[in-house]
Amino acid sequence: MSGAASLQCMNLWKVYGANAGLALRASDRGDAAATAAELRSKGLVVAVSDVSLEVIPGVTFVIMGLSGSG
Repeated sequence: MSGAASLQCMNLWKVYGANAGLALRASDRGDAAATAAELRSKGLVVAVSDVSLEVIPGVTFVIMGLSGSG
């Protein structure tokens, strides 16, 4: 990623379901695809999987989910 970001996010996960936070902390995050599959196998919903981004000053950036997603 480049230098002068005004907003930076690294390795973001968002997982829904019972005890999602606990399951995510306990999982091996070395391989994002394997971790996402492991979490899904536990009945959890992986909405965001290991996303990194940066927004530089002067850029308009939008992250939009499905209608009603919150």
